[in-house]
Amino acid sequence: MIKLWNASQKQPLESIRVHAAGINAISFAAGGSSRMFCACSDGALVLYNMKNRVVEFKTQSGHTDTIFECAYQPKSPDALATCSYDGTVKVWHVPDLSLTQTLHGTDCIIYSCSWSPDSKKIVASTIAGEVLIWDAATSRVLVKYKYHTKASYSVAWNQFDPSLILS
Repeated sequence: MIKLWNASQKQPLESIRVHAAGINAISFAAGGSSRMFCACSDGALVLYNMKNRVVEFKTQSGHTDTIFECAYQPKSPDALATCSYDGTVKVWHVPDLSLTQTLHGTDCIIYSCSWSPDSKKIVASTIAGEVLIWDAATSRVLVKYKYHTKASYSVAWNQFDPSLILS
């Protein structure tokens, strides 16, 4: 269920059901669009048009379990990465929501993912405290760090300084 809010009001303006399963992450489509991606707890992705109040597209479960985050590629609104409880990062071609890549490299739950500013790499963080970086073109793990003693729930690649990643 999505709750639509006006920042100046205490109560939601509207509740919108876009999928039977729960929604774990929402990302507005690039380019100032009224379309948004909803990452669902059953592994499906839903593209919902807020302006027209219609589900434009719904994938079958690309992931085998809960999707925790979705992140647009900074250089192109046509690529979206998702990460999941199933331990993978998946890259989607947005115009037709086809799956283009599945990135492997850990057996752990992946909570967060982020693209490098040049869109050539993807970083992710895991329940085991790992931070992994993949080459987005080859799907190869470039590095795997174990910086945290507990779960790392969020990771972000600095879009202004490509030498900085936060986890």
